[in-house]
Amino acid sequence: MKKRDRNLHKIRKRNARIFPIYKMFSWDLLFFYPIQFLFYTITKGINTSQILIANSIFLLVKAISKIPAVHVSNKVGSAKSIVIGNCFMVLHTLFLIIFPGFVGVIIANIMMALGFAFKELGEDELLFDSVATKGGSGLYSKINYKGTSLYYLLDGMASLASGYFFLRDNYLPIYICLAFIVIATLISLGFGDIHPVDKKKVTYKKRLVARARQLRHQRWDYFKVVLGSSRLRSFIIFNTIYYSLFLLAGVYVKNIFLDLGVSEINYAIVFAITSIVSGLVIAFTKFIEKAFKNKTLTIMSMTYSVSCMILGIVTMFVSGKGIIAFSTILIIIMSIDRALWYAIKYKYLMHFTLHKDRNPITFVSETLGCIGAAITSIIGSIIVEFIPASKALTYVTIVFFILLVISILYMRTRFGLKPNKYKKEDIRLGI
Repeated sequence: MKKRDRNLHKIRKRNARIFPIYKMFSWDLLFFYPIQFLFYTITKGINTSQILIANSIFLLVKAISKIPAVHVSNKVGSAKSIVIGNCFMVLHTLFLIIFPGFVGVIIANIMMALGFAFKELGEDELLFDSVATKGGSGLYSKINYKGTSLYYLLDGMASLASGYFFLRDNYLPIYICLAFIVIATLISLGFGDIHPVDKKKVTYKKRLVARARQLRHQRWDYFKVVLGSSRLRSFIIFNTIYYSLFLLAGVYVKNIFLDLGVSEINYAIVFAITSIVSGLVIAFTKFIEKAFKNKTLTIMSMTYSVSCMILGIVTMFVSGKGIIAFSTILIIIMSIDRALWYAIKYKYLMHFTLHKDRNPITFVSETLGCIGAAITSIIGSIIVEFIPASKALTYVTIVFFILLVISILYMRTRFGLKPNKYKKEDIRLGI
């Protein structure tokens, strides 16, 4: 084995070894996410409609920042892209602490959008490249599921603690969240790139001109080529609809829970339970996919949307603490479906891909998903200004249920087929 091959082998092993630990600390905002709605409404003094507007700004900035993020990732590599993303996440948490009110949330969300744009682009690509050897696809799933499961289990314990900390001091969970992000950033420094990056030295002026031209042409070429594949196009349509639904429904559900009279500590306990159960289920993702085969996406999305509808309808007519236990069961089901989606979507998206295809595919999928979810959040913010969250959840979910059924029917003859059933352009993009 040549020296370069030995070095790459060591980098692959190190990436695969530390990735589950890194994901456990960094996948989302530990200690903050469980009390995010409480923090926004109680501490920052904003309402549900403003939260949805802040979410839409986050999604739009994330979509826009995908363009430079792809370019930077190609230039500096996936490993450094992850570090850059985590640095933006540190700034997000600091700005959330420093700046008051709705404006503070907007500024923090912009930093968070930049953070997720950079780090999400690098994380899955780095892991995929690190295990892209014989049997790599299966190893990718194994490592990714392990990291996801560990995150949910840790998040469950963090949710319990964050409710208690929030009662003591509203900002205490944010301080702890910041410490975990710093730990994740330090861990990410241990990652190494598998593929060489472009290190050609050019003048600053030439670099700016070349980058502007490249970005202008690349972004449209990416859309044209990726959406030209009927396999990817059908999956991205489904992804955009489903992602838009659970981001909007998640805000409505938290609003409904507070409307039911749930205390802050019980609120945290409920979402701790959902995280722990989700973490346990994620550990069996491989068996779930094997059992449901190519119906996994259908069962997952239908279960989620039906649970949303039932929760909305029931809470429209029944109020008070007597319905909390039933509502918790529905929220657990929804949380499991959402967790499964996050665990499997990148693997499905990257089937049959080469290294050069992955950034463009991720860029197109994430950009359209963010734009769709942003539009949905803006509409959702207007709706909840006029009707209660329970009614809003019911009406919105009915619309999305119909859209999901249509997208699933569209996918049936285009996605989840055997390799020999696809056209060449559906698999090899030629980017």
